[in-house]
Amino acid sequence: MNNSSVDEKGAQISQTLLDIFLQSSGVSIDTRTIKDNQIFFGIKGQTVDGNQFAEQVLKDKKVWVVISDENIYNKILKEDQDLKDKVIFVKDSFETLQSLAKSYRALISIPIIAITGSNGKTTTKELTRDVLNTTFKTYATEGNLNNHLGVPLSILSVSKNHEIAIIEMGANHKGEIKMLCDIAQPTHGLITNIGKAHIGEFGGIEGVVEAKGELFNYLADNNWKFFLNEDDVRLVKLSLKKPSVIASTYSKSDVFEVVSKLEGDHNLQNIAAAMAIGNYFDIPQDRIKKAIEAYTPNLGRSEWKLWLSNKVFFDAYNANPSSMKVAFDTFMNIPSIKIEPKLVIFGPMKELGTYSNTEHQELVNHAKAYIEQEQLKMAYFIGEEYKMAKESIENNSQISEKMLFFSEIASLKDHFASSGFPKGQTIFMKSSHGPGKNPLFEQILDWE
Repeated sequence: MNNSSVDEKGAQISQTLLDIFLQSSGVSIDTRTIKDNQIFFGIKGQTVDGNQFAEQVLKDKKVWVVISDENIYNKILKEDQDLKDKVIFVKDSFETLQSLAKSYRALISIPIIAITGSNGKTTTKELTRDVLNTTFKTYATEGNLNNHLGVPLSILSVSKNHEIAIIEMGANHKGEIKMLCDIAQPTHGLITNIGKAHIGEFGGIEGVVEAKGELFNYLADNNWKFFLNEDDVRLVKLSLKKPSVIASTYSKSDVFEVVSKLEGDHNLQNIAAAMAIGNYFDIPQDRIKKAIEAYTPNLGRSEWKLWLSNKVFFDAYNANPSSMKVAFDTFMNIPSIKIEPKLVIFGPMKELGTYSNTEHQELVNHAKAYIEQEQLKMAYFIGEEYKMAKESIENNSQISEKMLFFSEIASLKDHFASSGFPKGQTIFMKSSHGPGKNPLFEQILDWE
């Protein structure tokens, strides 16, 4: 088969899939949640091959399936030729999903706002969603479906009834934001900030600027609009490349007369971003204020929980050097708990590459300073990443007994089991997501 024939066949499959999608009730990659009249994409992942579930889902539901395993495709049709119109064989299910999202995006004429940045993406997205929802039927990325798989799924979830969509974009390598922009084709966007998230993967802070700046470049190249956080010097410098793309600027100093449930000075920037977008889309001030004040953080982002007799400030998401320090300082300076005895439990920071030892040492030094000032009672660190930092304080007996290090979370549990679990304390926990869907430290909240 020559290349032109391959291209023609690919184009035919793309058009067929788009036609099917427009009459379907959506797409799914999970047999546990798929519904009738949806399209199931058998995506082959690192540990699970979705193609293996195609036969079963066809038996259980009235659906279409897109698969890339030719043996399974032939087996299905051999057993039941009536399924020929329900099964679509493609070279790569994942690439086909992305292609479908791009084709569908071309039919969408509503504003699409892309949000990326080192920290605060999800909180900013949710605040903006709540503000826009006061006036418009708004779609926003669910949870943290912000990667090369989540973004196409999000685009395909935008319905004809939506008037505005917000698409969260995450990345840990250069070129990913550009690729996500090619799929989502945003008309507006913002970068929350430039910090040290994935600094090891990006090759330093300048690499982070380059990677996150791919959103600004996309908007500038297509003459769309960008909301500028003028508190971030790197973003201000980036915006000088094409000032005409700036829709409006915002700063944490813009936030006043708003009583938010969000703790910490850093969240003022997230609030200011939502306010700026609300103002740009002519939403009345009273609606903006009401939406922001009603917002409650969840999903392990700076939320209060109870554990035994302890109060826990639980921040189990997006653990990088910038977010660790900011969230830690926020906890230590919450006025209502200023005089209460405090403990902190830190997990490791991932994807720091050659910066790992330095950044983990800085975090330990930051905790050490609070202990020396007698503002912090105990600090616990989990992970081999803290090994060199541990060695740096071992000779200081007064400090070392208040700063304990464990190679894994099970070792911390053994320590508490033998020495006694914390009681009546105010505790800060911060870590990244562990294996599976639940944050690593949710395990601790189940200990008794």
